[in-house]
Amino acid sequence: MRSAHYGKVDFLVVRCVTLQTANFFHFSHRCDENPARDQMKTRILHLLCIILPHTLTTQKHSRKSKQSRDNMSKVNPIQAIKANIQCRCGTVKGSIDSPSALRFVCYSKDCREYYNALNALAKRADKPEAAVLDPFGGCDFTQIYPCEITILEGQDQLETRLIRKNSPIPRTYAKCCFTPLFSTGSTGAALLNSNLLSPEDQHCEVKYRIIGRHALKGDGSVPKPSMSWSVPFGWFFAMPKRCQPDKAQPSPVEVKDIKELKILEGFVDEK
Repeated sequence: MRSAHYGKVDFLVVRCVTLQTANFFHFSHRCDENPARDQMKTRILHLLCIILPHTLTTQKHSRKSKQSRDNMSKVNPIQAIKANIQCRCGTVKGSIDSPSALRFVCYSKDCREYYNALNALAKRADKPEAAVLDPFGGCDFTQIYPCEITILEGQDQLETRLIRKNSPIPRTYAKCCFTPLFSTGSTGAALLNSNLLSPEDQHCEVKYRIIGRHALKGDGSVPKPSMSWSVPFGWFFAMPKRCQPDKAQPSPVEVKDIKELKILEGFVDEK
């Protein structure tokens, strides 16, 4: 309410100044010999009285909003993470040691349906759902590198699948409880399921929320966070630098030929 009050005061002040300026010009030219031209000037000046206050106050508050967004983006920069991870049932255990971790939430249909497929498999096996989506259908990822992930126990429980033929992204989950673990690719990046980290070990705040056009509406229990329709402009500067093929090995899973990987059962392709 306070910000709205000051916004209204700003608008009234600017409009008052604009109106006084318009009156000054109007009365200084009231002896114009051309009545038609004088009438046109009056109309233009009155129109400025309406448009200019909106323009100036909007620009002012836009600058404040931009400054606020910039400050928010500087609060939680990319951080180092060193922690233990495990699947829901605890059969698969591992560790990560990354000096540079970036956390983001993806609302794409592919990621959501991958998680839904794993939950459907868990339900069929009478196990609790282990693939956690946010209230708007988003998947929480922490981007690190394959060489920074070490599997300590349960290597035989790792299952790697594709969601469709010719997909470039192998996705690995724990078949003991259908917990999504991570995905890898030829770029050298690895997308770790952020929910594998305990709250005490999760030091990174969400930096990006991408593919917001595919987000669900939610049930209204929590406010919908700000998200990009596709990807934010900063994504094009940050992510290419984070694609480092030299960090793809050693990898926690060995994929000799991606074309030989099986398609995940139950995946619903909405494309």
